[in-house]
Amino acid sequence: MKAAADFLPDGPSALSSEDWKRDYNLTRRYGGATSTLRSAAETEIGVFWTEYTGQQYARTFNNLVATYNLGVEDSARMMAMLWTGYADAAIRCFNATWMPLGTTPAHPVFWARIYVGFHFYHSLQAGSQLGRSVAGQVVKNHFRAITPR
Repeated sequence: MKAAADFLPDGPSALSSEDWKRDYNLTRRYGGATSTLRSAAETEIGVFWTEYTGQQYARTFNNLVATYNLGVEDSARMMAMLWTGYADAAIRCFNATWMPLGTTPAHPVFWARIYVGFHFYHSLQAGSQLGRSVAGQVVKNHFRAITPR
């Protein structure tokens, strides 16, 4: 990543647009504390994803090390690549975030963020595009063959 503004997504939809109205209504109907539209499973998913994502990623990354029985060198290399991608994504997300009246937890947007009323559908679309861009850059720049010693 050369600058925090790399891969900057479009901002939110205009307040008068049909996209904004759709997003607002979807988030309001799904995200309300007493929503009857959201299923029990969606509520569980939404609450799960309100945990700080750094903790979630750390567990996932450590699980990869254990699952593939990686040694110290391979573990260190993989962790460096994964956390670099995580950091690049976080920087881009924070740089692309506009400040709402009420602040939201600092992590990527998933359907779960809609289920608990934190974000609009537009954010899900922009976040997906951002993730694809970051992943492409990480693969291109960091996943290179290791020359045996």
